[in-house]
Amino acid sequence: SDHPKVAVSLANLALLLEATNRLGEAELLMRRHLEIFWKFTRDTGYEHPHLRAANANYSVLLLRMGYSEEQACAKLKEIARRYGRSLGE
Repeated sequence: SDHPKVAVSLANLALLLEATNRLGEAELLMRRHLEIFWKFTRDTGYEHPHLRAANANYSVLLLRMGYSEEQACAKLKEIARRYGRSLGE
């Protein structure tokens, strides 16, 4: 359930949900997608190659949902903190 291939599938489904304006459902999957890549980064000590794109995609989704840039950034920072990292790493 934490494998990067699962994350890619979650992202694909989230993008489909986003395209059909089911943003709340998309957010749950996109967040999980991002969390898998943060977990990989924490566990291996190496940034997953898709992590930055996952952060960007999640940020765009949050903005579409009506979050301000500051709120979206705070949410991204909180997710990174849960995995012992910061966005600048």
